[in-house]
Amino acid sequence: MNRVSMSRNQQYLAFIIGALVLTYFALSGSKIPTESPPSRPGIGAQMDGVLLEVGVIPVESASYYGKVKGFGEALPRDKLSLKAEVSGRVLSLPDNFATGITVRKGDLLALVDSTDYKYELAVARSSVVAAELSLTEEQRLARQARAEWQSSGLEGEPDPLVLRTLQLESAEASLEQAQRRVDRANRDLQNTQITAPFDALIISRDVQPGSYLQVGSQLGVLYGVERLEVSVPLSADQWSIFGDSGNIALDSVIASLASVEDNKRWSGRVVRVEQHVNTESRQRSLVVAVENPLIQDTPLYPGTYLEVTIQGKQFENLWRVPETSITPQGELWYVDTGHQLRRYKPRIVFRADGYAYVKALAGESRSRIVSRPLTSYLAGVKVQPVQEAL
Repeated sequence: MNRVSMSRNQQYLAFIIGALVLTYFALSGSKIPTESPPSRPGIGAQMDGVLLEVGVIPVESASYYGKVKGFGEALPRDKLSLKAEVSGRVLSLPDNFATGITVRKGDLLALVDSTDYKYELAVARSSVVAAELSLTEEQRLARQARAEWQSSGLEGEPDPLVLRTLQLESAEASLEQAQRRVDRANRDLQNTQITAPFDALIISRDVQPGSYLQVGSQLGVLYGVERLEVSVPLSADQWSIFGDSGNIALDSVIASLASVEDNKRWSGRVVRVEQHVNTESRQRSLVVAVENPLIQDTPLYPGTYLEVTIQGKQFENLWRVPETSITPQGELWYVDTGHQLRRYKPRIVFRADGYAYVKALAGESRSRIVSRPLTSYLAGVKVQPVQEAL
């Protein structure tokens, strides 16, 4: 009996405890907030009466000369693989025929054995003497044949063979041939002394004393020292700095060159414009020249890789803005007189030294350009502009 009473009491106590637990959870659930937390205001929005600060740069329309930059290698205008024009053994090479040495036009670079060529010249001169003798004899026979024909009393035109006209022409042709052989023998003899064809820098020497040369054997490579040229490929947009037609008045174009490696500088001039489009780059090039590059205050060496800056025509009504102010979509944000954000898509005339030169907004000579626009900006939002240095 007592056991049954205790069991009922335990069940009753468990029921009371369970009810209390359920009541606790029910009361706790009613206290959970049902409203979402307030969202953060977007960039450019006004919060608690405080306007978002936006960095701006003041700009004013002005005139600027277009500039374009390109890259190219300084290469000689004259480059020659020096080759032998005669065959023979190399007897001597002077000391100045060595890499890094500058030679003058006409300086001796190699001496080839001339024995065979002196013999050929002697034979050719002998042929001339023999041909002159034959011609003199034919001239005498032709005069004699004409005299005999005239004394014969025959009428009509005589056969050319009778008057020895054809024999005379053959003798004259033989003499001319013999004289040409002398000219060729003289040329070959002169070519045994191999000389520099222009003022040059020796780039390589590919022959040694005692080497046997064939016609066409390479002796070395020469670079001209009077002028180095840099071919600068430009895109269609870059050509526009010279005007709508892309035509260049060469005398008015200024070019400055700087070494990519050590920033040494030179001045040059545009000497010509290529009139074809490169099939690989699909660009057209202009050529900048530096005269007497090795005797400049700072010598410019062939093979130097250069950054070339070229000045173009003058453009009016441009704003000079940092490239960081232009969005990936090519837009500019600015703050109007009412301190509201505005945007427009300008025409970029050219870029140089980290700045973009753009056409000013129509009807606006001055403005405040947002220096670093964010993607979350909204047009028309009121902001607090903070001026930054350009």
